[in-house]
Formats: sequence, C-alpha cells, structure tokens
Amino acid sequence: MAPKSQRVLRRKNKRPKASVPSKVAKAPQADLRPTVDIILEDCDPKSFTGLEWLATSGRYVSGEQLAAAIAANPGVALPDGLRDYLCRFLRKKIKQKRGPKRSEPEVQFLIEFMAASEYQKELRRLQKERRFRGREAIGKGELSPHEEALKIIKERFRERFGSVTPRRIANIISSHN
Repeated sequence: MAPKSQRVLRRKNKRPKASVPSKVAKAPQADLRPTVDIILEDCDPKSFTGLEWLATSGRYVSGEQLAAAIAANPGVALPDGLRDYLCRFLRKKIKQKRGPKRSEPEVQFLIEFMAASEYQKELRRLQKERRFRGREAIGKGELSPHEEALKIIKERFRERFGSVTPRRIANIISSHN
C-alpha cells in the first residue's frame, strides 16, 4: 500500500513538489500597440477592415466612403464582405435608413464603448470602497455607487455626454454590454 502522502496527492491530482520546476523562463514579449490605437486605425474612413466590419454588421456605408477607401488603397484586393456589399450597393439593393443621420457613427460607437468599460471599472472601485449603505447613505446624502460612477463618466466624457441626463448615460452604457 502507498504511503499516506502519496494517496493524498493522488486524490487531489497533484504532482509531488520535487517534479515542479522552481523557475519558469519568461519569453521576451513583443512590443504591443495599445488597443485604442488599433481600434482607431480600424475606424479610419479609408480602412478596408473598418468598412468591412460596418458593412457586415448591417450598418450603411455610403458610396463616398467606399470610393475614398478604394482610392486610398490602390492595388489592394477588397475583402470578401466589402466586395459583396459593394455589389449590392451598385445594384441599388442597399438603402439608407430614413430619419436623422448620425454624424461619424464609428467614432461615436468607440467613445460609448470606452465609456462603458470605464463605467464598469469605476463601479467596481466604488463598490469596494463603500462604507455606508442603505439608509445610512441616504441620511448622509451620499450617492449610490452606480449613480456616482455615472457622475464620474459624465465628467470624464463631457464632450459626448455634456447635455445628457445620467439616466440616458446609463441606457447608452447598458446598450454596449
């Protein structure tokens, strides 16, 4: 019969400590560009990847945007999704939705997405440091963590959310989750 220590290790599916290497060699990491730079590059109106994403996600891409992208990338093959969209556009199968037109929807979407991620970070931070809850907080006039996080996001992104109510900001943020 095996000694007790080996039985316990077998039960927990662990190796004995002698077989675990003491130091793990770290591979050198390549320089990674910040994620925001990559996203902004893809949102460039002359980028095929950004236009392909818009076309395949059901958003309208105008003929002017398509022409500018094709002119800016001579000799580059169109991606399949963008080529299919262009064929449907030329056959007049794609119509722009009625109603007021939003200016620069890609940049607006990016700002709202960044605001949503910042809101989640602030909310987690505020929930950890909260001292008073419930009636104690109401009596002292403190805002709840989600209200305070919305206030911080409104201040941080005041160019986009300057004239918007906190409830509307909450609705915009929840649409990106």
